[in-house]
Amino acid sequence: MVRALPSHQRADAGADERGSWDPVDCWSPEGGRIYATALNCLSMEVYYRYGRFLEVPDNSARPLPDTRPVMSATLRDAVGALTDALKSDDTEVCAVAETALNQLRAVYRTSTTPPDAPEEPKFAPESGPKFEPRALTKTAGNSAAYWAWIDKFAYACEYGDDEEVAELWTGGTKTTWVFPATVQEIRDGRVWARIDSERTYVYRFVWVRDSLGNVTKERRRWGFGPENHEFRVPEGLLGTLRVGTSVEVTIDLDPNGAKDARNGEFSAQLNIWRPSGR
Repeated sequence: MVRALPSHQRADAGADERGSWDPVDCWSPEGGRIYATALNCLSMEVYYRYGRFLEVPDNSARPLPDTRPVMSATLRDAVGALTDALKSDDTEVCAVAETALNQLRAVYRTSTTPPDAPEEPKFAPESGPKFEPRALTKTAGNSAAYWAWIDKFAYACEYGDDEEVAELWTGGTKTTWVFPATVQEIRDGRVWARIDSERTYVYRFVWVRDSLGNVTKERRRWGFGPENHEFRVPEGLLGTLRVGTSVEVTIDLDPNGAKDARNGEFSAQLNIWRPSGR
């Protein structure tokens, strides 16, 4: 598997298909590219489950996060493709992609730090320049307040009128939403983190009119899910971050984004605010 599959993974720089596999088997006409990518990812990790199936004892006595293999570059690209699939309006595609992602994260760890390596400091040394997080200019709202707001907003998108939706969106833009998150990847000065939240999205239906005037009911989702998001990093903080670092991130909604948000397309500025515990 590890010899055959990676060589057929799409690696076209800048292409939407990067990290995925072409749907070429006899079932692909039904499942498509997401099906092919999910099945190939799960196929490559299956031999890591042999120990559990055969009940082979773990003599290392280390917790599971330390014994999981590091996710390869091939799988990281595939995770990126599956993460993009979560944005699909097709609920079946989202379900397949989310199942594959959850299983991959259960088997692999993203950190490349050896299990026996000492824990790296999460903050800059005291002797160096001390990072000072920016002061928030708007009211801070925590994750619980955000989900209470998003529930109301999604309900208004399904049952309310444009004026009510715009009013709720405007209210949401007056708050800087603060979430706990964990750094998942650092590459070329860019940082991706996963929001630590038990909730993912709010799902509801909206009425959509096509170019012929036909009206249909389509399922939409609102919110920021648990997949990795790219965050802006303030100057002076990037050098102190490591994969696995716990941080607080901020989300500021676009004041002009109400129309797109009604269809589940959120426009917002995402920033890493400060390390957790500050």
